[in-house]
Order: sequence, then C-alpha cells, then structure tokens
Amino acid sequence: MFRYSIVFFSVIILSLACSSPTGEKTQNSSTVTGNNGISLQIGGQNSETQTCPSTPISFTIPEGGYVDIWITSATGYHIKIIVDHVYYEAGAYNLSWDFLNDDGETIVDGFYLYNLRAKGFMISQLYFVKIGNS
Repeated sequence: MFRYSIVFFSVIILSLACSSPTGEKTQNSSTVTGNNGISLQIGGQNSETQTCPSTPISFTIPEGGYVDIWITSATGYHIKIIVDHVYYEAGAYNLSWDFLNDDGETIVDGFYLYNLRAKGFMISQLYFVKIGNS
C-alpha cells in the first residue's frame, strides 16, 4: 500500500522512432508538475533531434531530498531503475534512459510508466515507446 501524500498520473503518447539510417529521431515531450513544485519531463524539447535509442528524463525538485526514478511496463512489471534512492539538492536535473532493462536487454515497443518519487510525492507518466524504424 502506498503512503504518499499525492499521486500524479499523466498519460502521454510518445513515439520514439528511429527514422534515419544515422539513428536520429524527432521526439515530442511533455511535463507534469505537482502542486508541490516537483516536476517530471520525458522526451526532448521542442521536437529536437537526438540520437536513438535513448530519451532524456528531466526532473525538478524545489527542496533537497531522496529521489527514486524507475520504469515499469503498463501492466506493472519492473523494467529499469534509473535512480535508486539518491539524495539530490533542490534544482533541475537531466538524466537519460537507453531503453535497456536492468538485465541489459533492449525493451520492445509498448507502453511504459516513468515514475518519480521525491519528498513523499509520486508522479507517473505513461508513454508509448517505439524504438524500431518507422
């Protein structure tokens, strides 16, 4: 049972298609922000072109605290731990996910939940990830 003050959940569809022989892709993004100032952004900004297969994960916390970021499948299976209970000072941070699970295997196209927990709050975003050529 979760004992978190607030749970934010956002459903976003994001296509991360590698469309060129050089592995470049155009990527959409979305940000969800809680009323406590904690925010989570998945994907590039303003359809910037980035090297595939990875996606930026940005988050902001208004005060220092321990942070957890992890990926699960839409059906709840654990996929990857990005940040495992690490202390961060207040501020904005940029990480990335290379679309590998914890066993080092490339994930398949599908829906994935990006989860962030900090200071007793949790934010989740559901994304459709497509890493194959379009």
